[in-house]
Amino acid sequence: MKNSLTCPKCHGQKIILVPGSRIEGSGGTAITTGFISMAKIDRYICESCGYNEEWMSSPEDIEKVKKRFGRA
Repeated sequence: MKNSLTCPKCHGQKIILVPGSRIEGSGGTAITTGFISMAKIDRYICESCGYNEEWMSSPEDIEKVKKRFGRA
């Protein structure tokens, strides 16, 4: 959905982007990776069916999450 801007569930093409934020309470999505460190997550939402995906676009943020939580 992030790259195609098409919903994989209903094939809708009206996608809403909710940008991530490292500021708690700002309405964006983030993962706490340390005492004052956060990794931001962008959310893509299909306007037609409500399906949503979350993506981390920063390689640095991905590395922070990997260090904090490890792999599954």
